[in-house]
This record gives sequence, structure tokens and C-alpha cells, in this order.
Amino acid sequence: MIVDSGAFTPRNLRKAGYESSPLSGGRLDRYRTIEIDISNLALEAVKEFGLSRKEALRCKNLLALGLVFWMYGRECQPTIDWLNEKFAARPDLAAANIAAIVPPCRETTIGTPPGDGTPAPTPPGCPAMPVKFLVDGPDGAPLTVALAHGAGEAMDGPFMTTIAEGLAAAGLRAARFEFPYMAERRKDGKLRPPDRIDVLRD
Repeated sequence: MIVDSGAFTPRNLRKAGYESSPLSGGRLDRYRTIEIDISNLALEAVKEFGLSRKEALRCKNLLALGLVFWMYGRECQPTIDWLNEKFAARPDLAAANIAAIVPPCRETTIGTPPGDGTPAPTPPGCPAMPVKFLVDGPDGAPLTVALAHGAGEAMDGPFMTTIAEGLAAAGLRAARFEFPYMAERRKDGKLRPPDRIDVLRD
């Protein structure tokens, strides 16, 4: 169960008829819950577009959808195309919704990387590109999830950190890493587009 922890405010709880948050008191113990402040992440994702708070919070549904796309290995490009068509008269809204959906849906589960910060092995025929990992979660976790960032945020950005900490809180292990173009951006601060898909895969 994915929970938007940012929506469990006293005002919202009163509107829903709760005297206390259902997230506490063991009421959800039978479920594996991942608490993510989707509302705040959505506000952060779209803040550059100058939307009102109400319009910005509407984008949280797309951020949650992107997260579900990532969980089930679905590509988000058809949804991006639909957003561009739906908001053709409001390109600012299209861009904001796309900014919300892209970071989560482009995260990728690719296996279990080394967890001690050592460089990952270089595939045969590929140039050596040292990769460092940020690891969250217990060493004895039943599953390690490798998280690759989207085009707009580094591995230690707020979205990636929230997802990694949520997985860790659920008893899983999360390993974050950066693609070469993002590592270069970290060195000189220059924005770069993502590498070609074959380079990213290698």
C-alpha cells in the first residue's frame, strides 16, 4: 500500500471522519505500507512552472501514476503524449504534469548492485565508468532495488531520497546510482540531456 503521508493532515482527517490517523496504532500492520509525501514531492516537482498551489497539487496524481508505472515496469511515454494532447491549449500544465510523472516512472529495477560503494563491473566492450552507490535499508533485506534517477534529479535529490527511505522502511534495500551524464553535471553544474538509451543500458 502506497500512502501519501502529506495528505494525512488534521484537517483532512476531520473531513474523512477520523479522530486519529489510520497510519498509527497498528491498524495497517497486515499490509506492507510505503509512506511517501507525494503531495510535497509534487509541489517540488512543478514549482518552476509558477502554478497555484491548487493546480500544483493536482499534479500529484500523475506523480503517483509514475510511481505505479515504475513498480510494474510500464513505459510512461504514451501518457506523456496524452498529456501534451490534452493540455495543448495550456502547455504550462502539460509541462508541469510531465515533470511530475517522469522522475518516478523512469526509475528502473535492474538487479542487485554491490552495496559497499565499490565501482560496478564494466560490461564487456564498454568504456570503464565507475559507479558509486548510495545504499539504504538492512543488509539482510530479501530484495535490493537499484534506483536510477530521471532526467531532472540526481540520485540524492528529494524524490530519490524519499523513495529509497520508503523502501528501507518497508524492510527492503535500495541502491541509488547516477548515469554518466548526471555525474558530469555534478562536476561542472552544466545541464545535459540524457545519454542515448544504449549508453544508459550499458
